[in-house]
Amino acid sequence: MTLLVSVLLLTACGPVVEPASPSSISAGSDGTPIVFVPGIKGSALADADGDIVFLTRLEVLGLSTPNLALPARFDGATQDRDGRHAAGILRALYIVPGLVGEDIYGPWIDALAQQQRPAYLFAYDWRRDNLETLDALAAFVAKIRERHGQAVQLIGHSMGGMLSLALLARGGADIARLALVGAPLHGGVGFLPDLHDGVSVGASASLLAPEVIATFPSVYSFFPSAPGAYVDLPTLDFYDPASWSSAKIGPYKEGRKPSTEFDTYFGVALERAKEFRRLVELEPETSIPITVVAGGSLPTLASVRHDGHVWDFASTPREQGDGRVILERARPRRLKHDLLTTPAEHAGLLNDPKVIDALLAP
Repeated sequence: MTLLVSVLLLTACGPVVEPASPSSISAGSDGTPIVFVPGIKGSALADADGDIVFLTRLEVLGLSTPNLALPARFDGATQDRDGRHAAGILRALYIVPGLVGEDIYGPWIDALAQQQRPAYLFAYDWRRDNLETLDALAAFVAKIRERHGQAVQLIGHSMGGMLSLALLARGGADIARLALVGAPLHGGVGFLPDLHDGVSVGASASLLAPEVIATFPSVYSFFPSAPGAYVDLPTLDFYDPASWSSAKIGPYKEGRKPSTEFDTYFGVALERAKEFRRLVELEPETSIPITVVAGGSLPTLASVRHDGHVWDFASTPREQGDGRVILERARPRRLKHDLLTTPAEHAGLLNDPKVIDALLAP
């Protein structure tokens, strides 16, 4: 047995993450309070006993696969729960501490903790319906404003940026400044390969298998609202269940036969995702300062092709972005904003020192 294998086995049982507290992480008390909203897969998940179920070293090594699928059932407008909850924001993903792995939000969280201003982290279950999460974010931000007597600087990464802009569309009285970091404001098709074929997490191909991801209502909010956008199939409406079935894509890929229960769930999930997408694209008039952070140097999936039988995700056009979100799709179309570009990839946008300095300036 090699030394590396021995180390991996000795460290495999601990959590890969160091969840950050969802309460204030800064000792500062002066100035505009900061609220940070992470992106999809940016919060740790724990079970009812407090044990981390996303993400552990055993999972990354493919040695443990908890079932992360949500119940494919809605009770009215609320999806059934599975007993898991957000347990803080992910700092890092290291198989061998300090040696093998990568930072997630660690450097950014450390910078927030050193602020003279109060700083808060909004951890949430990123699998669930974004309208539900938006309600929770609104209550969280309102509580911070009440505590400090002033509106907040809201900073959202990726899906967190979509949530932040949707909160502005709902009124935004509690927001003094807004930063949208790598947020797919106009939708995209980057999540189609995940829904169609799944996505590997380290050595695990089953933790986020396509049938698991399909039960996450949040992912459907990433798609464009206009039928035929970014695909060469003009009839494909991402918010019409029948379109997915006729196009044989995602949950309805050739060879898959979703249950009647899933069909019912899917209809409600798309309806609510469409309403959330409408809020994101509303872009209401505002006078608050808005900063957009976007990557512009990495080839990023821009569209997909369909030849009548097979969906092509490999040889389709790429445009400049952060590897996940096209630069121009990360910018509001109507809202006045300052643009800050970075060579960083999507997950590491907030760990760029230039970005940290710009967003945390007084």
